[in-house]
Amino acid sequence: MRFDSVFLDCDGVVTDEHARVDLRVLGEVGRLVRSGCKAAFVTGRSLSWIDGNVSRNLFVGLKPEEMARIALVGEYGARWAGFPGGARVEGIDADKAVPAAAVESVRRIASRFPLLFFDETKETNCDLEVNHALVASGAEYAEAQRQLDDAARLLSLEFPELSIRRTTYAADVLAKGVDKRYATARALSLLGGAENAAVVGDTSADLGMGEELLGRGIAFAFYFVGREGLPDAGFPVKRTRESFAKGTLEVLKSAGLAKGD
Repeated sequence: MRFDSVFLDCDGVVTDEHARVDLRVLGEVGRLVRSGCKAAFVTGRSLSWIDGNVSRNLFVGLKPEEMARIALVGEYGARWAGFPGGARVEGIDADKAVPAAAVESVRRIASRFPLLFFDETKETNCDLEVNHALVASGAEYAEAQRQLDDAARLLSLEFPELSIRRTTYAADVLAKGVDKRYATARALSLLGGAENAAVVGDTSADLGMGEELLGRGIAFAFYFVGREGLPDAGFPVKRTRESFAKGTLEVLKSAGLAKGD
C-alpha cells in the first residue's frame, strides 16, 4: 500500500528505549518528504526538543517546497510549527496551558523520585521524565519504570482536574482535552489534510492519532512499535517485529513508504 503521509510519535518511535534519536529513521523520513510524502511529528515533547533532536537532522538539504510537507506538533498539539512555502510559522495554544501553581507542584514532586527529572523545556504543560543518564542496567530501567508508575498515580491524585498521561519515558501533566487527537487535528491543519496515512506509535496514548483520522474519514494503517501488550482500539493495529525506532524503520521500509537500509 502506498501512503501520502506519515504520522509519527517521537519517544519510542523516532528514539530507542534510552531516548536516543535514531538518525536512520530521520533519514528515511527525509527521503519520503523528498518523494512527495507529507510527514507529521506528533508528540508530547516540547517544540525546543523537536528542533534540537529532529529538525536539525531532518531539514538538512531540504528545499522550501519539501519543508512545506512537514509539521512539527509538540506538547500534544499546544505548541507547533509548520512551513508554508518553506517559511517557518509557529504557534502556541496558551488557553491549553497547565496552571502555573500545578507546574510548581510537579517540579517539587520530582524530588521524590531519584531516577526522574522535571522537564524545564515545556511551555504549556509539564512532566516527570526518566533521567537516562542514571539508567544503565536492566534493573535500573525497571526501577525507573516503577518510579514512573508511582509518579503517574501520585499526579492523578494530586491533580484530578488535569489529565495525566503515562508514556514510554514520562508522566505528562496536561489540560483536559489536550491529547493525541488534539495534536493530530493540528498536524492535519498544518499539512493541509491527508488522504492515506501510515501512523506509528508505541503506547496506547498514540491511538488518538488513529482515532482522529478515523473520525475524519481518512484512510490509514496504524503500526504499533511498543513493548507493552497490543492496545485495544476501534481500528486494526499492526505490531512490528522490532520495537521502538527499529520497528519504525521496519514500517518505513516495508509499507510502501521508503527504500534503502
